[in-house]
Amino acid sequence: MPHKEDSFRMMTGSGSGFIKKCPENAYQRTIRLFGKEAVEALFSKRVAVFGLGGVGGSAVEALARSNIGTIDVIDNDFYNETNLNRQCMALIPNLGRRKTDVCEERIHDINPEIRVMKHPVFYLPGSEEANGLEFQNYDYILDAIDTVSAKIGLILEAQKAQVPIISCMG
Repeated sequence: MPHKEDSFRMMTGSGSGFIKKCPENAYQRTIRLFGKEAVEALFSKRVAVFGLGGVGGSAVEALARSNIGTIDVIDNDFYNETNLNRQCMALIPNLGRRKTDVCEERIHDINPEIRVMKHPVFYLPGSEEANGLEFQNYDYILDAIDTVSAKIGLILEAQKAQVPIISCMG
């Protein structure tokens, strides 16, 4: 039986930033739909996901499967039993674990070349943790948080940095 590593191949090309190591046909359907250049361009993008619950956790997985090159995951919460019926990354083995750690593992299980920036913080506008985030470096922000004051502050911060934001209401 071949080793897991044998099922991977090195991608070669112009060094444009396309993933170097991936399952052979991982992005073939996406390439057929959008073209190789578009899929390569996605790998150069950085997306921040605020809130890793039901919407945010599912979004993180979709972003990883879309070949986004850098994903920032922002949440201070841990998975607990009440998450099991509504959050895709809430599994029995993950109970008690930090959401940012679980998301990082899931992303790397999908594509080990994706860069994951973990921020295990509760986002509040003006807080020390919020001030440490580099909004100007994001290409997109996904707001999946459920605290209204934090949501408003996040939208204002994204506008100030001129970064497109997708805000989800939970």
